[in-house]
Amino acid sequence: MKRYSALILFISALLITGCSGSINLVSSPADTKTIVDGDLAEWNNLTTIKNENLAFGIRNDNNYLYIAMLTGDRSKIMRIMTGGLQVWLDPEDPDNKIGIQYPAKPDPVQMRKAFEERMVREQTGRQGAPDFMASQKNIAILNDDDLLLEEYPAGGTTYQAKVTMDRERFAYELRIPIGENMKSPVGLKAKPGDKISIEILTGEFIPEGPDGGMGPDGAGRPPMDGGRLPIGGGGRPGRGMGGQGGGRPEMDMKPMNYEFNVTLR
Repeated sequence: MKRYSALILFISALLITGCSGSINLVSSPADTKTIVDGDLAEWNNLTTIKNENLAFGIRNDNNYLYIAMLTGDRSKIMRIMTGGLQVWLDPEDPDNKIGIQYPAKPDPVQMRKAFEERMVREQTGRQGAPDFMASQKNIAILNDDDLLLEEYPAGGTTYQAKVTMDRERFAYELRIPIGENMKSPVGLKAKPGDKISIEILTGEFIPEGPDGGMGPDGAGRPPMDGGRLPIGGGGRPGRGMGGQGGGRPEMDMKPMNYEFNVTLR
């Protein structure tokens, strides 16, 4: 994967202060260079959130909406990888609200393995994503009740998603079918010129074991419920997913939550 240091330096970005309230954005026009491969080199207009070490990009054409996210914040990366990531899209007609879940929250065995892999990477300097990302084959489409509507291959021809990461950067890309000519029966019923709200959030990390970590004392214990989705995803704040999580003391493990009001091009 290409390194992103140069990308961060040369981003033509609008700085947005903090994450309190919704952020107003106008989507950029998508072009043929927008390929969902986890390499954000073609995203030269990411919007960075001040003091958050986090940048977003939103594009669309007549057929697809594209979302990109880039961060070098280790606590945010941990929250995504342990709690899963959801993108909720709310068009002007609330009956057409849908959620996109990718990656899903790993099960306890995968999570413990990911922590062990992280320790090895820190000790040896080895780079790469945890092995459990290899099992993230599908994108889950949810309705407003957090119930599964449909699943699509992450590398398919309609919905597409890709995550790439190393020790310093986490990059995420998502493609969603939109408009009247959707190539999916479960897409976003919106078209250029419409206004939509987009909410990007993680689930809550609930540690196992008496020490608040994933050590041997916690191995094999059944996961605490904590408002998990029926299919093992994140869960939205206000649905049993608030509050401070566990993890290492230096890590802020509260669920991430960013909201955007977007006008489609």
